Amino acid sequence: MRLLHKWIASSFFSRDDTHLTYDIELKLLYAALKRIKVAPVVELVNHWLHSIKTSTAIMCTSLITRLAASVDPRAANTIIYITTLAS
Repeated sequence: MRLLHKWIASSFFSRDDTHLTYDIELKLLYAALKRIKVAPVVELVNHWLHSIKTSTAIMCTSLITRLAASVDPRAANTIIYITTLAS
């Protein structure tokens, strides 16, 4: 059961400390022990919505680099640059 809990905690409800046990993990362990079929889709979505917060800027430099490398240098005069800062 410990191995199953570690697997559930690290793959479904990922976090830094897998020693803690959430109530949904206990429910999943009980369902696995009693061989009850469950689909914890709502709990997974809620976990990911609460754990991912967009408090920092999203960096997409590799995408920008690939786009800039694919642009024809002769067409550089048709590119419009945004000079104002985003607020």
